[in-house]
Amino acid sequence: MPGQVNTKTPRSARCALGCATLLALAASGCIPVVYVTPPARVTASIGASIGEDEVGVQTAVAGSLQPLHLFDPTTTRWFDVGVGWGGRFGFERPVAHGPLLELGLFQPISPNVRFAAIGRAQPISVVGSNSPWFTDGTSVALQLGVDYAFWNDGPTADCEIEVGEFCGVGYAFGEGGVGGYLELGIDQIQGRQSYAVMAGFSGRLPATWGAGVVFIDIFDALFEGDDDF
Repeated sequence: MPGQVNTKTPRSARCALGCATLLALAASGCIPVVYVTPPARVTASIGASIGEDEVGVQTAVAGSLQPLHLFDPTTTRWFDVGVGWGGRFGFERPVAHGPLLELGLFQPISPNVRFAAIGRAQPISVVGSNSPWFTDGTSVALQLGVDYAFWNDGPTADCEIEVGEFCGVGYAFGEGGVGGYLELGIDQIQGRQSYAVMAGFSGRLPATWGAGVVFIDIFDALFEGDDDF
C-alpha cells in the first residue's frame, strides 16, 4: 500500500548475514556444530568362514536404527527390532554388503543385564559384481550373547578449550549399552554356500541432540607449509 514501509528483511540479506556470521566465527577460530543422532546399534565381529573347499577369516560390521531404544529396556521391553546396513569381508574375498533386518529377544538376568538372541537377515550385493543390486545372495545369522543396558534421560556437556576439540551441550534420551555375542551364520553368495562362526562386540546408542563449537587454529590452517619458504 502507498506509504507503507516494508520492514521485512530480504532473503538475500538474510543469507548474506548468515554467511558473514559463519565466516566471522571461522575467522575467530570457532566452527558452529549442531547434531542430531537417532537411536542405534553398532556391531563388529571376526571369526571363521567355512566353505565347501576352504576356510578363511571373515570380519563383519553393521549398524542399525533401533526405534525401540526410546523405551526403557530395564522395565518395559523384552524384544527389539532394527533396520540398517551391514558388510563383511575377508582375505582374498570380495566385500559383500546390503540392507538388514534385525529381531531380538531378551531374557533378563538382573535389571541391567540380560541374555540376548538376535536374528539378522539381509540380501547381498558383492562389490564389483555386474548383477542388479542385492541379487548376489542372502545372509542369515543368529547372535547369542549378553547385554548390559542402561537408561539415558538427561543433559550432556563436553568442553575442551583446545584446537580440534568440541565445546557444547546436548541431551541424550533412550537406551545405551554394550554387549558381547557369538554369531552363527549361513551365507549363500554367488552360488556358493558358507558357514560363519564369529565372536563380536555390540554398542547401543541413545538418541542425542545438541549444539556447540569446534575450536580451530585459522592461521595455522591458512598458512600451513609457509615455513618451507
